[in-house]
Amino acid sequence: MTTFESIGNLPRTFTTGDAARIFRISQREIIRSIDSGMLKGYHIPGSHHRRVPANEMEKFALAYGLDAIIPRDRVFMILAKASDELKARVQALMATTLDASKIHIVSSSFEAGLQYAAKSWVDQIFIDQQERSVAPFWKEHGIAGKVMDPIEASVKEIRDNSGLLSIKDLCEGANTVPAAFLRNPPEPPMKETRKAG
Repeated sequence: MTTFESIGNLPRTFTTGDAARIFRISQREIIRSIDSGMLKGYHIPGSHHRRVPANEMEKFALAYGLDAIIPRDRVFMILAKASDELKARVQALMATTLDASKIHIVSSSFEAGLQYAAKSWVDQIFIDQQERSVAPFWKEHGIAGKVMDPIEASVKEIRDNSGLLSIKDLCEGANTVPAAFLRNPPEPPMKETRKAG
């Protein structure tokens, strides 16, 4: 197994749907708890979507006696042969991802199962076309298993559709990142300057 981790300057956050699944209560109840201040979260600017940081999920569980494991990382698995191209694409993504997240490249269903058992919470698994027969197993366990061809396209899928915050997001639109949840913001990317003549 090969594991890649983000630089992790933002804590893990959860959607209201995530919180409902973790606490085994309705999404409507989670929204009410946020709106009443019982559960501290924030609105994503320009939308009706809400997010809740992991530490606030833990406080909520303790305050109201809810038995739940709150994962600290966003975890993705890619079930495929770990080619150099795939590794390079994952590395490039994780080098610019700010919120706590991990991508595990596993080469067999057995390895994937061990990783799932250890983590107990996997956001999504991407499956190489050659391993597509295992997709129904993951669906039975409530994990979105997506067959990808080519498997390298999974990295773009994670980047574009998983809501991961990047350095570019932070530097180009700081208002989209709640400042209260930033710990150590990275330096903005250096702009290339050319010397005159």
